[in-house]
Amino acid sequence: MKFGFEQILNISNIKIIKFEQTETEIHIYIEFTNGSASCPNCGAKSLIIHQHTDEKIIRDLAIVGKKCFLHFIHRRFRCDKCNKTFMEKLNWVDPYEKNTQRYSDWLSSYGLKVDLKNLSKLETIGYSTVERIVKKYNHKYLFPDKKDFPINAGIDEFAQRKGRGNFCVLITNNDEKKPFDIISSRDEKELENYFKLIPQEIREKNLTFTVDMWRLYHKLIKKYFPNTEIIVDRFHVAKCLNKCIDKTRRRLQKLISKERSEKLKDLRWIILKNNKDLTTQEKEKLKFAFECSNGIKEMYELKENTRAIFEEKIDKEDARIKLRKLLDQAKNIKDKSIKSFIKTYNSFEEHILNYFIQRKSNGLVEGINNKIKLIKRIAYGMPNFINFSSKILATFNSVTTHEFK
Repeated sequence: MKFGFEQILNISNIKIIKFEQTETEIHIYIEFTNGSASCPNCGAKSLIIHQHTDEKIIRDLAIVGKKCFLHFIHRRFRCDKCNKTFMEKLNWVDPYEKNTQRYSDWLSSYGLKVDLKNLSKLETIGYSTVERIVKKYNHKYLFPDKKDFPINAGIDEFAQRKGRGNFCVLITNNDEKKPFDIISSRDEKELENYFKLIPQEIREKNLTFTVDMWRLYHKLIKKYFPNTEIIVDRFHVAKCLNKCIDKTRRRLQKLISKERSEKLKDLRWIILKNNKDLTTQEKEKLKFAFECSNGIKEMYELKENTRAIFEEKIDKEDARIKLRKLLDQAKNIKDKSIKSFIKTYNSFEEHILNYFIQRKSNGLVEGINNKIKLIKRIAYGMPNFINFSSKILATFNSVTTHEFK
């Protein structure tokens, strides 16, 4: 039994001297088998045990569903060389906590999935202790080295608190498919200060930046990343076109009778879907909308034809010809909403067409933003930018280790 549990503990230089258990807890008493320790002051190996402290009790990961506690005597050594005393370093114990490092890692990892109040109750640990451990774990992901700034990056903003106007900026590593850093504001000055901190030789290595159509991003990227290729995300092109169609839909539903308007219920969401994904019932409702408004029919067909071009395996110049031809035809659409889309396309044409070179998009950023919405529901200290951003970064970067030497 001892040998089996020593294997489970996976801690070097110990042996089990006693084992006790109740219905809910396991208590394992261990002693150290190594007779020396390295002095943290001079590095010399010490063989002299200066003092045995009182028994320490450390919480470990649960075993067979029972809380596990390790009991041991922590030894103080005296160095022969510098004559200083020191406590033996235990790399498997979380410093300043009454837990093993792996148990703290587990708390931190699980704290990314549930709120801390419930985690505290589940593990019967004080809330302040859980909060301190999780914060310490998460904060190590803050302030990544600017020398590691991604070669292929993405940028987008999200609201820290909905309706408060406090937008944060998310920088992603598009190659590793995870966040690189979070900036506390989308203010121009703050963004400039951030980009200035990235060494120039690193900025010059950046190849692509996927962005939306906010002009400030385009302006700053051109200024600080001279060799980059700005790619306007294809999904933002579709979003812009969908907004135009929605304006037409709203006008239509105001003009027609209440009875006919009821038949077009949920039309907004049907228009957003790709035609191939529509159900039979949705297709019937869309057909009725086309009968009510030729403008919706023309705008919807433009949206589907535009999407089809983006899905073709063609190069940038072929895409330019096809999209230009499509927009020339769209000028004949009488619905005034189309003018807005054509104007937007003309303003960002080169950056939109850059998609066809490497076919990169901001889909990753949008996906991360969706996960951030979920994190908001379980985030602690959400008004605090440091706590919130560290939780986001830890969620995408966390790795838990359960092995100690």
